[in-house]
Amino acid sequence: MSPKRISKLPIPHSVLIRTLAVSVMLLTLTACGPGGVTRPEADDKAIAAATQMSSLGRYLDAANAFLALAAKENAPFRQQFEMDAVEQLLQAPDLSRAAQILSSVDLSKSDDGLRSRHQLLGARLALALSDPARALLLLQPKYPQAAVADQVLRSQLRVIAHKQLGQGIEAIRERLQLASLLSNATQYAQNVSDIWAAFGQLDDITVATLAQQFNEPDLQAWAELALVDRESRFDYLQFQARANDWRVRHPNHAAAGGFLDGLIEKYSAPLEAPSQIALILPLNGRYAAQAAAVRDGFMAAHFDRQSQTGIPTTIRVYDSGDGQIKITELYARAVADGAKVIVGPLAKPAVEQLAAIADLQIPVLALNRIDVTAASTKFYQFGLPPEDEADAIVQRAVSSGLTQALVITTEGAWGDRVGQSFQSALTANGGLALAVARLPATSSDYRNVLEDALLLKQSLARRNDVMARIGTSAEFEPRRRDDVQVILVASNDRQMRSLRPQLEFHHAEDLPIIALSNIYSGYPDANADRDLNGVMFADSPWRIDDATSAPSERLLVDRFWPERNAQAGNLFALGVDAYRLLPYVPRLANTGGTRIEGASGGLFVDSQRQVHRQPVFAVFKNGVPIPAPDLVPPTAIGAESPQL
Repeated sequence: MSPKRISKLPIPHSVLIRTLAVSVMLLTLTACGPGGVTRPEADDKAIAAATQMSSLGRYLDAANAFLALAAKENAPFRQQFEMDAVEQLLQAPDLSRAAQILSSVDLSKSDDGLRSRHQLLGARLALALSDPARALLLLQPKYPQAAVADQVLRSQLRVIAHKQLGQGIEAIRERLQLASLLSNATQYAQNVSDIWAAFGQLDDITVATLAQQFNEPDLQAWAELALVDRESRFDYLQFQARANDWRVRHPNHAAAGGFLDGLIEKYSAPLEAPSQIALILPLNGRYAAQAAAVRDGFMAAHFDRQSQTGIPTTIRVYDSGDGQIKITELYARAVADGAKVIVGPLAKPAVEQLAAIADLQIPVLALNRIDVTAASTKFYQFGLPPEDEADAIVQRAVSSGLTQALVITTEGAWGDRVGQSFQSALTANGGLALAVARLPATSSDYRNVLEDALLLKQSLARRNDVMARIGTSAEFEPRRRDDVQVILVASNDRQMRSLRPQLEFHHAEDLPIIALSNIYSGYPDANADRDLNGVMFADSPWRIDDATSAPSERLLVDRFWPERNAQAGNLFALGVDAYRLLPYVPRLANTGGTRIEGASGGLFVDSQRQVHRQPVFAVFKNGVPIPAPDLVPPTAIGAESPQL
């Protein structure tokens, strides 16, 4: 019988997607054993049977079949089949058994090919067990003789590990290295798209910094293109001009060919605004003031667009009242009146009613976000949920090395909701909420809350115990807990003005504080906010960065509604962005990672057709908010002092 090469099972995408629970697109790979190894009597029928079990999803049976094959073999075929079994157990998934078998594989007589495969399986197992640090450790050694498919998979796994650790820039760097290994045009193009999507998840400051990394020309060029995208905002002509200028300066870059052509076509080609828009808002009732601010921002953007283009657009405003009018009836009336798109409603119950309609005739851009998935693919959601700010705050903290947080929220449903968002975002980004403190809504005395959260009462108890033991009194300065690195706050401006000095009184003056936009009233008031110096908060460019945030619309709003703009600036920004987003939303939904800089923040659309916003950050200086610099971790409490 002539020698036969042992066939290997393909690694399906589901191995890494389902087992590792990571949302990345892996390229189709083939697992490679020791190249050129042959055996004189391959049990082809048994191998075929095991392979068939795997193709049918019978992973546990396939694992057992491969283990049975391994029991009949000597090295290196025993190790090959044992690792085949581990492959199946990763898909099952039975991670405990996979770890047990993988740890028992004898590599003493193995070549680089088998050792490489063993490491890759170990890294996949580590990622499945949410241990990306161990995965990176396993993926460090390089085997020059390993098959290209193994090298590609190694690089892909490193991307996943960096993403799990919240190391977005390192994940991009790894993808840039991965590009040199990809010979398949489809795989190469997908990697280019993934790099672009990864840049879309970075904040503006990080992208601007990377655009100056001239010692890494490939990374710098990508960041420069991402910066062009963001700075061009809604001006498609400016984007075209700057993108083509970028191409002239980087003619051989991976993005300079078809990718950039596609980006210009999909994102920056002239878009035709709807000829008639229905704006549905509750202009009477409990939400009347908020609805009026959204309407006025929407109309300011409309007048600005009309003055620039001269293209006529009709806007019909429909009052949804305070819940007495059925929103479905207003929708039907707007369609009958000739609307091409609907903006609104604003209140969540009304949004839920429209989201339940499966056969929407025209697109809807709702002005609130709900938890349920819309029935129609024509239904989009855009609002100002605090969860977006909470996520951005956590990412800002963790990217600065501040992973251990004290969360402080106001009492009530809103505070509980944001507190949970902080905790979830910390967990997802590799951080930890050490404690959650809730500020009473009816009192400005937070002593008990802060003493509990900062463990000052335990410090006092230790002091009393020491003095009881020595039988005398002693000078004592209570010490707060020393594991907190940052304080995350969800409160209103009144509470924040009381909270900040009380944090200083309770020995937390050195801890960075990052808060939601609610701590800023919208009025720059150096006298009222003098105690907030050093406090950082997330907010919309509309309220913080007058020079770059929709300047034309701001002039109109400041001229006609100056007082209301300060009070409801973010709602004006919501109205402005809702109008300016209309031509872009469908395209944004189909270009993952593409982001538009709006008046309310950096805007992108997820797979559920929800518009998310990335806020900007400000910090109080001399009682007035200014754009925030990078965070600096606090100095650790001195360990040399005895803790009483």
